[in-house]
Amino acid sequence: MLFARRNILAEISEALAHGRVGKERAQRRENFTRERRQVARRLAAKSPIVMKIGRDAFMRAVDADFRRSVENAAESFALVATTEDCQEGLNAFVEKRTPNYRGR
Repeated sequence: MLFARRNILAEISEALAHGRVGKERAQRRENFTRERRQVARRLAAKSPIVMKIGRDAFMRAVDADFRRSVENAAESFALVATTEDCQEGLNAFVEKRTPNYRGR
């Protein structure tokens, strides 16, 4: 969904012009598209290394029992704590500034 390479707003306009979609449905789709882009921007502003570690932890948890999932989460948290981006995030918070993540 986030990686789609098509202009959904153009498709909505075309569908409205040809009467294929009602205006209410098109409005919901525009709102969804706007919200999707906002989520994508927020995720893109996060540390890439921490996002990768988090995604990997989530994918491991899907196939694990509860105990193993908790162990995986603890291991992932410990790994995140060793990254430069973690330290940058903490420093930025204390200094009340936007973090400058480098993916390390």
